Amino acid sequence: MRTIADISYIQNDSVLSRIKRWLNTNQQLKSVVHRILIPRGQAEPRWFVKFFVNPFFHKISRKARIKRTSRQDVFPFNEYQVGAGTTIEDYTVVNNGVGEVIIGEDSRVGIGSVVMGPVFIGDATITGQNCLITGLDHNFHEYGTPIKDQGVSMNPTHIGHGTFIGANVSILPGVFIGDNVVIGAGSVVTRDVPNNHMAIGNPARIIKKYSKEVGEWIRI
Repeated sequence: MRTIADISYIQNDSVLSRIKRWLNTNQQLKSVVHRILIPRGQAEPRWFVKFFVNPFFHKISRKARIKRTSRQDVFPFNEYQVGAGTTIEDYTVVNNGVGEVIIGEDSRVGIGSVVMGPVFIGDATITGQNCLITGLDHNFHEYGTPIKDQGVSMNPTHIGHGTFIGANVSILPGVFIGDNVVIGAGSVVTRDVPNNHMAIGNPARIIKKYSKEVGEWIRI
């Protein structure tokens, strides 16, 4: 059964959430705050945000490893959590500008991968190299208006615990991937994959299920 009970950012009454709701009632002030934090037309924060603002809002375990060449486009107005034992590899991009990014413990975001919130990644989950995991999409319904000016839409993406995502996989907005799932390399995941299943292809389709009775993957 699909559940989002453990995605903490869906319902949140933290101080940060209350500040966001207050800013949303004052668009002029909100615009000023954005300009202070983000250069116009850019997706990465100003240099001082990383060192002097984010540490007061984000929960990054001291036992997590974020490699030096990882581009952390993260902002204080959305949650960003990285659990103990988790590694975010070189040349990755993590962006919480539109929605929260929550990564559990003992997980790994592979070299060159991109994570764009809202995204939840559970414990002991691994992604291969050059993966895209996104919870946002660009709107494109207004003919004659450049897509870049049409804004974005959000649909949280969930990856459960103990899951393996192969290299060069794209996981699109709104997809729910359960626990102990295997996604084959090069797949484009557009639909949910339940617990203990294996999926592969473009678009990805389920090909196997793990049988606890037999103790192996069974083709379905």
